[in-house]
Formats: sequence, C-alpha cells, structure tokens
Amino acid sequence: MAERKDEPQTPADEKPTESSSAEAPATEAMAPKGEGPHPAPNVEERIEGVQGWMAEMERKQERMTRFGGAAVLLAVLAAGGALALGIVNQQNSASKDDLEDVENRLDEIQTVVKNATEKQLKSVNESVSAMDQRISALDAQLKQNAKTIATLQSQVEAATAAAGAVGGAGAATGAGAFGGGAGANSVGGAKP
Repeated sequence: MAERKDEPQTPADEKPTESSSAEAPATEAMAPKGEGPHPAPNVEERIEGVQGWMAEMERKQERMTRFGGAAVLLAVLAAGGALALGIVNQQNSASKDDLEDVENRLDEIQTVVKNATEKQLKSVNESVSAMDQRISALDAQLKQNAKTIATLQSQVEAATAAAGAVGGAGAATGAGAFGGGAGANSVGGAKP
C-alpha cells in the first residue's frame, strides 16, 4: 500500500541522508543510554498497522450494525404491540349508552351524598347551638357565683371589721378578746 500524502512524516519515517548521519553521533550522545535511534518502519509493519486499524473499524461497524438491528427490531415489536392494544381497546371501548348509564349513576350518587351531607351539617349545627346554650348557661352561673362570692367576701369583711371594732373597744379597757393592754394585740402590753 502506498504512503498517504496527508500524514505528516516523522523523523523516524525519513530515510537517513548524509546530513542526518552527521547529526546522528550528536543525537546519540544526547539520548539517554539504552535508547538508540528508532529504526525506520518498513512497509510490512505499516501494512500490518493499517490492517489492524481496518479490523478495529470493522469490529466497530459490526457492533453498530448489531445495535441498529436490535433497535429496529425493538421498534417493530413496539409498533406491533401498540397496534394490538389499539385493536383490543377498540373492541372493549364503551358505547354511548354505557356512558349515559355511568352519568346517571354518578348523578344519583351525587344526590345521595348531597342529602347525607346536608343532614350531617344540620345535626352538627344543632349540636353547636346546644353547646352555645350550655356555654351561655355556664357563663351566667359563673357570673352569679362571682356575685355570690363578692357578697360573701363583703359580709366577711364587715364581720371582721365589726369583730375588730369590738376587740378594739375591749382592748382599750383591758378586757379585749385578743389580749389586753393599751389597744395593742400583744400579750406584753405596749410596743417596745
């Protein structure tokens, strides 16, 4: 096979000339030990490289063909399945009479649910009204109890004041109910 003109040639591809042989000793001195100048590949190696490349391309093409065939097969199967489902659904589709029956049943159910809901709301409203009445009665009783407590407290305060007045008069004479001595409520007499 001939060389391709669009591939750049590397120094290893070039044939040694007299000028490159003069540079070879200098290049060999610069190169690390153990590595020598690469020999120029021959035509057989190039052909083997191209054949390997072609084999790799053929494998990729074969793989792409297999995937493409599988995708086409899958698409055909999906279309066939969709067609079969369409035919089955058409045979099982509901008629206009069936739809009207369903609509009538739905209307009946809506009426029943509406009536039941109204009855429940009415009973809930009655319960709420009864609770409001109970709360009002309890509130009135609470106010009455507060008035009774206030009346009793005022009576207790009046009785305490009357008892204090009686005790204060007795204390002035020394015969008070809470102890004696110069109007004080202590046993020892006057305040220190």
